Amino acid sequence: MDCDNGDRTALLKIKDSLGNPVELSTWVPATNCCNWSNLYCTESGRVYNVYLSAVNISAQVPSAIGDLSALQFLSFDTMMGLSGPIPPSFAKLSSLELLQISDTSISGPVPAFLSSTNLSALILSNNKLSGPIPSALSSLSNLR
Repeated sequence: MDCDNGDRTALLKIKDSLGNPVELSTWVPATNCCNWSNLYCTESGRVYNVYLSAVNISAQVPSAIGDLSALQFLSFDTMMGLSGPIPPSFAKLSSLELLQISDTSISGPVPAFLSSTNLSALILSNNKLSGPIPSALSSLSNLR
C-alpha cells in the first residue's frame, strides 16, 4: 500500500526543516514513504511511528510533525543539535501514545498542550527543558 499523500508531504517538510540529513536519504518525493527509513506505516498507508536517533543536525523541532495525524509513536534520541521548544502543532497529535525526546538540546517548558494527545508514555530526559510539569498532563488517564 502506498503511503498517504498528506503524510508524505509532512515527512518531506520535516526532512527539509532538519536540513536534509543523510540519515533521511531514503525520503525521496514520488516514492512510497512506507518504504522509507526511520518510520513505520499501518496497513492502510498511514505513518504511525517516526524514530530518529543519532541524526547529526542543527535544527529546531519541526512543526510539520503535527501534520502526521495518525502518528502514535515519536522518538528523537541522541540528537544534541535538535533545539527549540516543542512546537504547538504537537497538540494536533490526538493519537500520540509515546513521545520520547532524549539527549537533545530542546528547551522551554514542558507544554500543557500535550494533554490533548493520548500519551501513555512521556520520556523527556537529558534536555534543556525548564519549569514545572504542567498540571494539565494529569488529565492523561493512560499516562504511566
